[in-house]
Amino acid sequence: MRKLAMVVRLSSFCFIIGFATIIYAQQTAIGFKGFALGGSMSSFKERFPDFKCEGTSCRFDLVRDCMMIGSQEKRAEESSKAFMACTERNSYGGIRPKVISAKFVNDNLARVLVVFSTKLFFEDLSSAMISGFGQPTRRVREPVQNRMGATFENEKLIWTAAGTTAILSKYGTTLEDGSVYVTSDKHVRDVEREQQERRQKDARDL
Repeated sequence: MRKLAMVVRLSSFCFIIGFATIIYAQQTAIGFKGFALGGSMSSFKERFPDFKCEGTSCRFDLVRDCMMIGSQEKRAEESSKAFMACTERNSYGGIRPKVISAKFVNDNLARVLVVFSTKLFFEDLSSAMISGFGQPTRRVREPVQNRMGATFENEKLIWTAAGTTAILSKYGTTLEDGSVYVTSDKHVRDVEREQQERRQKDARDL
């Protein structure tokens, strides 16, 4: 009987810890690899030195940037090691993205876009994000078409927490690539306001 009571208490304790972990994940603001939205470009460049920054944007291209780093080594073995090290330190959720771009507004990180091979990495990345952020706030399924008119089902997992949002899409701009979009609610509102002001200005020009 004592053993049964101990098992019940242990199970209850594990449930409480697991539930508290989920709640904490949902209340913690979503950033990019530990870097908070709103951070400065200089801090971002220091944290992610392989990114190329110009104007209001920073960008990492796996093939271009890691190949360039690898090519700086004279020996083939060292070149390969340098390339692999570059891909590993610029991973996201355990996968190797094709491209990562970061947009800054008034020197504050406003959004990050991660593009990856959906065939290779969608399932792994969705599992990693659920482990890190908890269960999605919403799941959306919607049809998409290719240029030939064939229809596919796009799947989106959406997390919202503490004024931030992360959207994982099975298909992005193409059916080969998926994407993760991380942004703040403030940035979304600012973009919507700018678009509304632009439409009103265009309407007055008729």
